[in-house]
Amino acid sequence: MRLRTIPLIMTTGKPGSQRALRQRGQALLLALLVLGVAGGAVLFSYYRPATLTLESDQKTTDALALVKTALIGWTVKRGNVCTTQSSNGASWVECTGTQRPGELPCPDLKAPTDINYGTAEGTCSSGRLGRVPWRTLGIPEPKDSAGETLWYAVAGPFRIRGVNDNPLNSDTRGNITVYAADGTTVLTSQAVAVIFAPGRVLGTQNRSSASAACTTSPSSPVARNRCATNYLETAGATPRNNATTNGPFINGQLSATFNDRVAYLTTAEFMPAVEKRVANEVKAWLDGYRANSTCQCYPWAADFSINTGDAASPDYATPSNSPRINRGRFPTSDADPEDWGQNALPQLSSWFKYNNWSTVIYYALAKQNADNQGSSCTTCTGVTLSVDGKAVISAIFFTPGTPLVGITRPSNTLANYLEDAANNDNANDTYVTPTATAPDRDRLYTSISSPAAVDTSQQCRTMGRALRRITPCGQPPKLNPACAALAGTDLNGNALTPAQGLQVCSSACAAAALTLVNPPCQNTTRPSVCRNARETLEEC
Repeated sequence: MRLRTIPLIMTTGKPGSQRALRQRGQALLLALLVLGVAGGAVLFSYYRPATLTLESDQKTTDALALVKTALIGWTVKRGNVCTTQSSNGASWVECTGTQRPGELPCPDLKAPTDINYGTAEGTCSSGRLGRVPWRTLGIPEPKDSAGETLWYAVAGPFRIRGVNDNPLNSDTRGNITVYAADGTTVLTSQAVAVIFAPGRVLGTQNRSSASAACTTSPSSPVARNRCATNYLETAGATPRNNATTNGPFINGQLSATFNDRVAYLTTAEFMPAVEKRVANEVKAWLDGYRANSTCQCYPWAADFSINTGDAASPDYATPSNSPRINRGRFPTSDADPEDWGQNALPQLSSWFKYNNWSTVIYYALAKQNADNQGSSCTTCTGVTLSVDGKAVISAIFFTPGTPLVGITRPSNTLANYLEDAANNDNANDTYVTPTATAPDRDRLYTSISSPAAVDTSQQCRTMGRALRRITPCGQPPKLNPACAALAGTDLNGNALTPAQGLQVCSSACAAAALTLVNPPCQNTTRPSVCRNARETLEEC
């Protein structure tokens, strides 16, 4: 193939020709500039709507998340206000009121122009639809990308007391159903609350302040901006209408006829925070009892079968004529050896009692931290409680989490509350940290403290005189077991840890006991050191 040669055209140096070239170059640059601007406009028009959509979606998502967090934060702060009362020289703490952890506010049914707009109604039916009571929750007004305030429905079992007086505790489940976009797949049937971002006006919706009939309002006609049908729509192959009191609701696909964004709070999401609040209270009550009781001990546990109340309001007690047990339910009345609220002892909040929290909390105390060091305990299998092989625990309690599928509660079967075999046998003082990792499963709380105070005028003197009578104690490792138990040692004469027997008494009594179970006193009491030890025990 022959190559054609294209001659290079050279310009002359004449001024007219140069001006023409400059003009043509400027025209070319201008054309390129125009094309660049036009192209940028095309690209801007292509990408900007997507950016706006993402920003709008994020604003709505943030608002929904804010409300979920605020609902949990509001409920865990609920509870009685306790005050110190006094009379005739005696003082006690008194806790009254109707607030309780776990309850949620009613929606706001008021128009935006109302002076109390943003506050919860004083009463509401189950699943009643209304705007989020943002002032009550203590948050800024939550709005979606369309500038609309979020709406909200609360499950009947979690409404405030006075509207719903049924007990509210770990056994309580949400009962609102939320469907996926197809209208048949259940996302949850245990929603505690459902939150809606209504979006912009669709179809025939009218959000004016004019009054009109409203199928979702018990006081119809109402202002159109108070009617859920003007904000929430229907979707799904099996139609589900979000403007229906108590649902079921749908998290539908966005379309020309449906633009609700839906978030929901399940029982499993909600209850762990409530249980943690309750657990903090229980821990404080136990610590207060231990520090302020005369015995400096924990209260005896209540047997599952000892109930001084009725089926609706069980009151688990440890009356003075009941067996002394160290494992069972948390005692709510007739606590022994001293009752709640006596002298400087803490007073249980009324919400703890009337919401039957004692039915779901399993409690155990160590023998050494019981009254008189557990000398009357009928169930103790060790001096301390053991958790994960560490025998240093003074008291424990469990919160059970929400009921698993197929489990019926309340129940007298511990396995319906605690899942690990080591924890639900109720047979000994050995436990393990729960193996379940889900947030709504059973959780263990522990306390480590020194042994309970000993009445040196009675118990130590009794043990000291008993050991004195049965000496000599024999040669280790065949030490008389009765001697070892009284002296607080093993069969080799070594003091046990934590301290037991005479080792928890005065240092003189503890030393005298060790002397009598070790050389030279195992087989004879003639040496002066042995005689002196026996005399010391006489005065313990």
